[in-house]
Amino acid sequence: MKRIPWLLAALFIIAYFLYFAYWGLFADFSHDDLMNMWRSLERPYPALVADNLLFWRFSPTYRPFGALVYKVSLDLFGLNLFPLRVFCYLVLALNIFLVYALARRLTGSREVGALAALLHAFHSNFGALYLNNGTLYDIFCFTFTFLGLLLYVRVRQQGKWLNAPQIALFSFLLILALNSKEMALATPLVLGAYELICHGPRLKPSSIATLLLSAGIAAAYYFGRVTGPEGLGQNSGYKTSISLAAYLQQTGHYLDELFYRTGWFTAGKTVGFLLVLLAVAWLLRSRALAFSASIFALGILPMAFIEPRSLSAVYIPLVSCPRGS
Repeated sequence: MKRIPWLLAALFIIAYFLYFAYWGLFADFSHDDLMNMWRSLERPYPALVADNLLFWRFSPTYRPFGALVYKVSLDLFGLNLFPLRVFCYLVLALNIFLVYALARRLTGSREVGALAALLHAFHSNFGALYLNNGTLYDIFCFTFTFLGLLLYVRVRQQGKWLNAPQIALFSFLLILALNSKEMALATPLVLGAYELICHGPRLKPSSIATLLLSAGIAAAYYFGRVTGPEGLGQNSGYKTSISLAAYLQQTGHYLDELFYRTGWFTAGKTVGFLLVLLAVAWLLRSRALAFSASIFALGILPMAFIEPRSLSAVYIPLVSCPRGS
């Protein structure tokens, strides 16, 4: 009987998500689809599998896990997009559950987990996630990133360190996240923040080894697949301009999108927003809130130095911010 209220809460959250976003199930081709489909069709299955495993090597599909999803969809259903839309929505629902699971584990509260899942379930400026098949890269990057975070946090909360099989699984999830989209490059920084905030600065060798391994995987991916001679970084839309001013400008842009503003978040207001997040965490003595603030501040880095996109591009770091529908 105790499970009934939580089952009802879960049904309500999913109903809330579908009530506002169901129309995306019937979305047609987007401007990205033909390019993405052509690249996936051109690449045979053995090459796509190799691209996903050899993550440090250039791939003409750029994001080979998403290309693999496109290719399977085309081979099974042709140009009928409805099965692909249903699959993406199932993964979006899974992502809502992952938000609940991580929030519950960090806070020890089912109520907080349910509230976090409800806040994450829908945002009208996430329209691209619901309408554009090209955002499946973001959707799967979220899934693998949060599966990895849940694994890491679960083990560490037990007072243990990841053993060899767990390190292998975490590394595999990180590689799949990177093969889905570049947002996963922030994962080593987020893990480091978790250790410092939730377990203190005195790291043990096993923890350092895991952090270094994740950083090594991210670095190999970045220098091999993003900034390589034919990498995604050579695309004009991904040219980087690294500076504090750029970080504040782009972060302010996404905060405007989040809070339905236009040009309201200046550099000063963006700094103020970040400081408020930290101040609230400090006043409440909440490590969970401090870690959530770090997910936002660090997780947004891969998008903070390139041309601004829609809000769906920062789907991962915005999981830790309040929002309305």
